[in-house]
Parts: sequence; C-alpha cells; structure tokens
Amino acid sequence: MIAQPLRMIGATFAGFVIALLAVMSLMVGRPAAAQQANAGAPTPVPPGASVTIVNPLAYRTPQGNIAVTSMAALAQSGAGKAPYDPGVAITQDAGKGHTYDNLRWSPDGTNLLFTDSNSNSAYLAVSGQKPVQIASNLAPNFPAAWAPDGKQIAVAVGTGQSSADGTVYQIQLLTLSSGTVSQPQFGASFVVGANCGGGGTNDPALALYSIETAPAGYTFSLDWTPTGFLHSIDCSGRGVGFTSLGEQNTDWTAPSISRVVPSPDGAKAAGVVVAQGGDLYLQSGTLAEIDLRNGAISEVTGDTTVDRVAWSPDGKNLVYTTRAVGTSFPLTAKAPAEAQAMFNDLRGYACGVWHIALGDANAKPVELFHSDERGTYALGLLQVSGDQSAIAVTSILSDAALVNALNQGASLKAAAGDAPYASILLLPWSGASQSVSTALLGGQPAIGKGPFTAIAAQNQQPSAGSSPTLAPVGNPQNQSSGAQSTAIG
Repeated sequence: MIAQPLRMIGATFAGFVIALLAVMSLMVGRPAAAQQANAGAPTPVPPGASVTIVNPLAYRTPQGNIAVTSMAALAQSGAGKAPYDPGVAITQDAGKGHTYDNLRWSPDGTNLLFTDSNSNSAYLAVSGQKPVQIASNLAPNFPAAWAPDGKQIAVAVGTGQSSADGTVYQIQLLTLSSGTVSQPQFGASFVVGANCGGGGTNDPALALYSIETAPAGYTFSLDWTPTGFLHSIDCSGRGVGFTSLGEQNTDWTAPSISRVVPSPDGAKAAGVVVAQGGDLYLQSGTLAEIDLRNGAISEVTGDTTVDRVAWSPDGKNLVYTTRAVGTSFPLTAKAPAEAQAMFNDLRGYACGVWHIALGDANAKPVELFHSDERGTYALGLLQVSGDQSAIAVTSILSDAALVNALNQGASLKAAAGDAPYASILLLPWSGASQSVSTALLGGQPAIGKGPFTAIAAQNQQPSAGSSPTLAPVGNPQNQSSGAQSTAIG
C-alpha cells in the first residue's frame, strides 16, 4: 500500500498532502453517491454575499476550501427534510498553492481560525468579515491555538536552532485588539524530535484519511490552557509535552500518548496510547486521560481499537472512535495492469463511535454508530455540539466499490465514479436508533456557537493584510518584519 513506513515529515507535510492529492487526481470522476448527495442542492451563495448562521459548522470541502453551514441544515438534510446544503465557502483558492486545515473556533464560538499548511500561514475569519492572513512563516504542521479568553492566538515558530533532543521551537502570542493583531510576543519554547522517516501512498482511502488527520493519524497538537501549552514533541506527531507560559523548558513529556484533546477546563486532556510497532496502517490504541499538572496517564477503557477522541462540552464525558481490521479487497486478473501496478492490500475497517461517562467506575461505553468491516475505511475528526445534542464526525469510505469496478475490467478513469470520498455524519447523542446525516461532503468538522456571518469568497486568496512574517522573538529579523499590527477586515 505504501512505499515506506508512513510517518510525519516535519518540514514537508504540505508537500506530502499535495502528493496525496495528485494520487487522488487520477480518479478524475466524482463518486456516484456524491453526485446523488448533491442532487437538489441550493444555488451557491454569490461571491461577496453574507449569510448569518445561528449554529455554525465549519468544514473542509472536497476541493479543500473552508465552508460554513448550519447544524440545523445538516440535520434536516440528513433526515430527508431539506435539500443538501453545502453552506457558504469562505475560501475559493484551495489547490492553487493553498492547503487549508486546522479549523478552530474562538472560545465564544463566533470567530474562526485556520491554517494553510502549504504556505505555513494562519488566517482569521471574524464574523461578518472576509478571512485575513494574520501570520506567516509558522512551523509546519502545527495548528494555531486560541487563548482561553479568546483575546490572543498562539502559533509555533521555528528558531533554526537545535538541541540534543531535536529542533527548538517558540510559541509566539498574537494579541487581538480593536480590529488589529499585534506583533508577536514570546510565549514559551519547546523541542521537537527530528529525523523522521517518510513515505507515500497509492491507496485513495488512505490518502483521504491522511488529509483528514495526518499520516498514520498522528495529528500535531498545540493547545493553550490556563497555565501553559500542550504540544507535540516529535516530528512524527507522536507524544505530547506541557510547557508553562513564559518558560523555555518543557515541564514534562509523555511520549506514549498522542492525538490529545484538552478538557473544557484545561486541567487534563484525553488521547490515545498506541503501542509501538504493529500494523502501520492501523495505529489504534487505548483511551486515556492525562493530568496536565504532571503528565500522569490513566486508562479510561481497555479497548485497544480507539482511534480518536473528543470531550463533551461539560467535561463529564468522552466521545471516541474505534477502528478494527476488516475485509481485504484483492485485485483480480481482470483488473487493468495499471491498477494492479498501483494498488495492493486495499482494505476496509469496522469503525464505531462511542461515549463514556467519566468519574463513574461502573460506567460502560455507549455505542452510537457502527459500520461494517467492508464499506468504511476510517472515521476522522469529531466534535460534540455545544448543547451536547449531536456529534459531528467525518466518515471515509473504503476502496471496496473502486476495486469491484476495476475487477470487472473498468479502466482507472471509468472506475473513478466509485472512488472513496469523505462525508460528515451527524450523530444524535441519544443513540444510534435516531437519524444519521450523511449528506455533507467533506471533512474536518468544527462546531461553533454562533451566530456567525459568513462572507462568500471570490476565487482568490484571502487578504494577507500586513501580517507579520514571524521569526524567533528577539531575532533582528523579527524587528524588520514590517507593520506593528495586522488589520482585521
């Protein structure tokens, strides 16, 4: 399936994503099911028009742009009560040198922060305004992070320096005030292990999963808590550490836990403990909590198939996905030689969504969703709505339909309509017996509180304004970066 062990390449993840997209471009058609999902879709919002959305859900479209729709529209379309509604695209230039991801709403749920991993820039979409580039020259792979009070933004920046343990990074703080973003201030320093391996993939489903999360699912972490920063510590995305605000040395590290998400109060985090070795394409593990005061890890469940995790807004429950080995899809002699040379060891996985109450030794996991072992490749990023009524999660189809078409002698181009794709499921908290929405094509769902007024983008890059090109704070280069602040809007 891949040429080498699939690990994050610290400085070249954007290039890796572009390579994956190139593989996907071989499947030039649009999946038939996706075409059906688009049937009856509303006319796109005209460029420059504004739409106010009460309960917004931001997501990454199949083309890689950032769009905002409403939770209500997603629920209605999933129940068959309304047409498919893709919402409002606030960018329109993905694929033209831009790779947007890392969507994060402000604590009040009204402003949207995201990054471009190709240009290593951060963008801010304030309600009622077009997205604006607020910083560039960021460290690759890391998201930008909101301060707990929503008044500042933290970003990771390379220093060009190394230590015995790896590459030294700074966390820099940008202050939002009166419609501007300030020049950066020092927040903390930390070290990231270097010398990661790399690889590529010809598996369309794996390419989608890697774009949704990261190679092997090891999404980089950067989160701002009331006392400091939770961050990744290795260029593979494995492991986390905690560095207090203003410090140049990390307080503690926990190499065994990854894919971490801090609790709503910032006192702890939840993540996945993955055993070393094993299946390179199935990096699942056990669900665990980590105390951010000292890095102590405690197991939540003994299930070894956990893939990703999220918190309920009240901090009393964890929601998590599971992924177990399913069915393999071998190509037969009838498949075209081009396909046989490109694909091998394609497979599906049995996936589920669960929630479990914390603080109760007798609590049992509650299953909300389960796929068969053939039709699904993985479940991606997930988030719980603010009122805890629903869970949004990305579902990535397997290559089963594609392989079936190829095994009937279809060419790669002819089989493109059966290529896998990603869509967003909306699962009710109350249980799997309720309706499930599968209409919204795309991934990386991020639920805001709203209201949010989205401005429909024109086919051009969001404004760069006078955003600072970041360098280590105190470096003379940083003093010559231009304006003292970036105008928003």
